[in-house]
Amino acid sequence: FVMLWLALRFPSLPLEIHTRGAPASGPLAVACTSAASTGIVACNPEARRRGIRAGMAVTAAWTLAADHQIFPRDVAAERVALERMAGWALQFTPAVSIAAPDELLLEVGGSVRLFGGLTHLWAHLAQQLGTVGYTALIAAAPTPLAAQWFARAGLSPRIRHDDALRLELKRLPADVLDLSPTVQNLLQDIGVRTLGECLQLPRDGLARRGGK
Repeated sequence: FVMLWLALRFPSLPLEIHTRGAPASGPLAVACTSAASTGIVACNPEARRRGIRAGMAVTAAWTLAADHQIFPRDVAAERVALERMAGWALQFTPAVSIAAPDELLLEVGGSVRLFGGLTHLWAHLAQQLGTVGYTALIAAAPTPLAAQWFARAGLSPRIRHDDALRLELKRLPADVLDLSPTVQNLLQDIGVRTLGECLQLPRDGLARRGGK
């Protein structure tokens, strides 16, 4: 069979470990207060409607919604939840891996036929996710890293062939790459916004300025 990877990204995991199964009540957010990092890391739709966003300082969030509730981030609990979700995902394929801090990778090339095709497998997976109370972005691609990049970009393609993958990769924003701030600033300064634009740059010159 042809390999096919699903990336499941859980962008609201820091919040859902506190609120899963409970009705939403007003603006809710999770903040990291460690010495290395501070600020909002996740929030619910009501908080976003008030203007609260991930990356925002807690003090700024309070000025936008004085009635909102902030939970402290619990990285250990997030890891446990992700591990449990990996066990849950074994019903779809025996090939499941964790990509911390908030992603699962499922190789489903051998499972598609068992579920009656990718459309049916996708629908069943999405339905089961709703049942367990987690929200995930799902993307399918022939390689695990490509599936991760699409999920990180907030996209949900169902790409099964290399030709289609090459075309769609060029449209992805360059910030899906795990780049250092120096390289990110370099690409922004020269006007590179997508992977396609990045691929058009001279490889040797880019490596000299940004590293391999």
